[in-house]
Amino acid sequence: MTSPRLYIYFRVERESEAAAVQALRELHAAWQVSMPGLRSELLRRTDQGADVTLMEIHACAQGVSAAWQERIEREAKAHLGALIVGERHIEVFEPCA
Repeated sequence: MTSPRLYIYFRVERESEAAAVQALRELHAAWQVSMPGLRSELLRRTDQGADVTLMEIHACAQGVSAAWQERIEREAKAHLGALIVGERHIEVFEPCA
């Protein structure tokens, strides 16, 4: 059985990075309590320009359901909306057989 994972990347202004990281860490902690088995990770792109690119990775042994994906995106937009430059890009990958 494969377990799809969410990869979500987006940009924030350098001055907003700390606020965005704090908001995401709080969201990730809340999701891990309310979505049993969810594991979330937050990464920062190493080669930065004027903006900072952040990436969230969400995984679960039974996969990240469409309902969880919709909730993650809805709540992230509500908490990060003004901090995001452009759009959040969502990609779904699964392990190779």
